[in-house]
Amino acid sequence: MAKSIFGTVLTRGKNYCGRYRKNGREYYTPTHPTKTGVRNDLAKIHAAILNGTWEDPTKPAAKATHVTLVLWADQWFALIEKGVKEGRYSPDTERTYISNWKTHVLPLLGPATPLADVTPEKIATMLTTLSEKRSRATVDVGFAFSMIFPANCSGRTAVRDWLFTTAMITPY
Repeated sequence: MAKSIFGTVLTRGKNYCGRYRKNGREYYTPTHPTKTGVRNDLAKIHAAILNGTWEDPTKPAAKATHVTLVLWADQWFALIEKGVKEGRYSPDTERTYISNWKTHVLPLLGPATPLADVTPEKIATMLTTLSEKRSRATVDVGFAFSMIFPANCSGRTAVRDWLFTTAMITPY
């Protein structure tokens, strides 16, 4: 296969995401279970850049501002529950994620906060605030947050970097 001239495919556990650069800044594609899905995303992004229709994915989209953290959390809880039924998560994992989300994330970020307004910087601020109160919960919330936004590799990277540098957690 010919070498790609745009972007890089990265391994994220059992999934893949793409990284590309524009105007000196790194951006990431959504995660996919296959490299082909990531390559397709990179090809579409490259075409959009060449056409002049590319939009910065870190800027909140107007259509996404109506989805709040609490609405999105309900959808995520349903996915976790499905994962428990399919044997991908244990019931204890489900309880921990839901408890940490309701106890720590929603009070610190605000349940009515639009999902589009949750930036890596806000996540890092939340984790710093939480680490001043409860260190173990910070790690749990950080790892849960890295799973909550699988489509946003830059968010996952921000959380992981915060955990490794600020909380001194060993990389997984």
